[in-house]
Amino acid sequence: MARVFSHGLERFRRRYHPLHQVRRFPPARWVLHRIDRLWTIRIQGIPHPVHLWLGRNLGTVLSRGLGEEREERELLIGLARANMCQTFWDVGTNYGLFTFSLRAAVPTLKVEAFEPDPDYVVLLMETLSNHGADRVRVHAVALSDREGTARFERDLLTGTTGGLVEASGRSARANEPQWNSRVIEVDASTMDAESAKLGMPDLVKIDVEGAELAALRGGYRTLRDHKPILLLECTHKQDEVRRLLEDLGYEVRDPRCATVSIAGPGMPFMALAIIPGLHRLG
Repeated sequence: MARVFSHGLERFRRRYHPLHQVRRFPPARWVLHRIDRLWTIRIQGIPHPVHLWLGRNLGTVLSRGLGEEREERELLIGLARANMCQTFWDVGTNYGLFTFSLRAAVPTLKVEAFEPDPDYVVLLMETLSNHGADRVRVHAVALSDREGTARFERDLLTGTTGGLVEASGRSARANEPQWNSRVIEVDASTMDAESAKLGMPDLVKIDVEGAELAALRGGYRTLRDHKPILLLECTHKQDEVRRLLEDLGYEVRDPRCATVSIAGPGMPFMALAIIPGLHRLG
């Protein structure tokens, strides 16, 4: 229970950090937009500088990424090694924290990075152009439950909460305060379609700000037939996400104590999904 509670605190920290709250005020937003330019920092666990947007990612720049999702990154690195994973899919890559951490820690791992926000594709390509593009492929596409195009609500303030707009016209993150956002059309695909082209993933991280059920539905055959290990942020339709995973034989675990199964209903903010007896924890 304490571990699950810690995930709630982490979500609270992300959503209500003082810097995030400052963005409520127009003068602060004006300043952040004025300073929003390409910037580079070094983050522990990544051996080369990483490109960010100074205004949108100011919190990460000021903290130099200290401790940013460190436990989750270490968990994925351990799982990749223990299960001899060959391919990692980073679904919702943002500026590449997980992509570059795993690429550095597991030299044999191929990384497929999926990021629909064009500004963050720019960051990824800048980092790769300066520090080598081997073993990493960037795909400017949103993974959902259908192929074609999709409406994507960009987060122009923090760059971290962009998400797909659902068919109903409501954003999957509609309960979050959107002080400055813009809806654009992006290319969309499914995990099943991409795995047919790229090969099957062994390890998948999903952080798609409320569209995780659509991403999983679009990968049903991939999950059923290949059974990759999943680490996913789950903020929307948690009961449906759990049912889909359990129907496929997955068990929901606490990523900060991976030996502990989490009982339903619902899902924790961050969840590890494994097949007991198939996936090794270490």
